[in-house]
Amino acid sequence: MKRTRLKRRSGLGRTAEQLVRLASGLAESGSRVEDRFWEQQLATLIDQMLEENDEEVLNTALDHLYSADPRAYDELADNIESRAECAAGAFPEHDVVLIAAPVLAWSRYRIAATSIAPAVLANLRVHLQAHVLAKGAHLSVADFLFSPDQLPQGYCATAEFAKVICGAARDNLDLHIETEGMPETAQFLSDTRYLLAAVAVPRGTPLFRWQE
Repeated sequence: MKRTRLKRRSGLGRTAEQLVRLASGLAESGSRVEDRFWEQQLATLIDQMLEENDEEVLNTALDHLYSADPRAYDELADNIESRAECAAGAFPEHDVVLIAAPVLAWSRYRIAATSIAPAVLANLRVHLQAHVLAKGAHLSVADFLFSPDQLPQGYCATAEFAKVICGAARDNLDLHIETEGMPETAQFLSDTRYLLAAVAVPRGTPLFRWQE
């Protein structure tokens, strides 16, 4: 006769429990060498969850740690966000990162979430490469100003978008955004729009000007 599986004492699934254990180990680490061990283990498991689009496991582990161990919660949240923004290890020969630059606007009229004209996009590239990025860094800028409602929602969606725009950055190409079907933008007198971009460099080389 098939035995009924007993619920785990913590109420967590196996993978969420493993995330909790690794994050707790990192929070209690006493050296950089030990930090690197926990971070590598966490990165591997987080990348797997992002690749499998398993947002629920990530949120379950975070929810558990939020009340049980705030330091471990901070470590896990930081690592999940970092892995999502860096495309979850999809480019092993490159260091890549997703950038979100907020633009705050006030107006009596509707603040547009709109495509960016090619000439403006080219000008943005020139200034970012001249003043922000390291020499030789490759760049991709999305040709759209996103409202908060139009940004990727959740860690898995962020990682998926990061893979696309970081892939374009690796090839030093801007990213065209298809706007059909995007969520409507709420109307406010002041609101934020986001310019999304990505940077790609050979692994271990500087991403930004101030690293040189």
